[in-house]
Amino acid sequence: MLGSYGHLARIFDIFARHSVSVDVLSTSEVSVSVTIDRTERLAEIVRDLQSLGSVRLLNDQAILAVIGRNILGASWAGEAVLRALRGVPLSMLSLASTGLNMSLVIAESQADDALRALHHELFEVERET
Repeated sequence: MLGSYGHLARIFDIFARHSVSVDVLSTSEVSVSVTIDRTERLAEIVRDLQSLGSVRLLNDQAILAVIGRNILGASWAGEAVLRALRGVPLSMLSLASTGLNMSLVIAESQADDALRALHHELFEVERET
């Protein structure tokens, strides 16, 4: 993928051919991470994606979304989210360019505790204004 163009188009063409939409996306120079909700065609999607590179599946994951105005601009917000999730391995993190949505992918088994920790850190901790 590094230095190539059209790579993302080829990846998303595979999902389109199988009528599966991507929920969350995170990219770097050498990797693409996505979440999908519908897994009925997963075996076929993986087979097709393997023609483009290596594929690794993580099952039993949960998406936590932190939604609010100006997440990017609020200097405390990102720090508070990461502090709340200290010790919880993140499979994926995606921050919308609009600054309205931060999506975090974690093990489903840790979702309830992580959600409570996020709520505490974002809504119960007093901050100086």
